[in-house]
Parts: sequence; structure tokens; C-alpha cells
Amino acid sequence: MEFSQHNQDNHNSKIFVNDAAAVERHKRLLRSGQIWLCAGLGLMGLSFALNMLFHSEGQSVMVAMYALTTVGIACIMKCLVNIFN
Repeated sequence: MEFSQHNQDNHNSKIFVNDAAAVERHKRLLRSGQIWLCAGLGLMGLSFALNMLFHSEGQSVMVAMYALTTVGIACIMKCLVNIFN
């Protein structure tokens, strides 16, 4: 009975160590995801501001509308991959 209990304790401690490593990995990915989210939202906000500015000035909004928005969406998608991985 003691041998079985001893093996049970070792098995649980190994699971705990693996779980601690998984928690640390998840924290790292979550932090990285938050950074990507901020970058994506910043780019989307910049795109919106430039669109409004260029439109009021009568200039082309193509770069601001398509390039910055696409990069912003890519950053947000990277955020979702990191957080929900």
C-alpha cells in the first residue's frame, strides 16, 4: 500500500511540475497577445485618423485605408492566436 501511495505522490508531483510550466507558457503567450492587440488597435486607430485627415484634405486615402488596416488586422489575428492557442 505504501509503495502504491509513493508512486501516486511522485506521479502527482510530475503533473504539478508540468502544469506549472504550462501556466508559465500561457502567461508568456497572454502577455505577448496583449502587446499584439495594442499594436493592432493602435494601427487601426492611426488608420482611422489618417483616413479622416486625408479625406478632409481631399487626398487619396488608399494607403491609410488598406495598408494600415490590413497590418492592424494581422496584428489582432496574431493576438488571438497567442491568447487562444
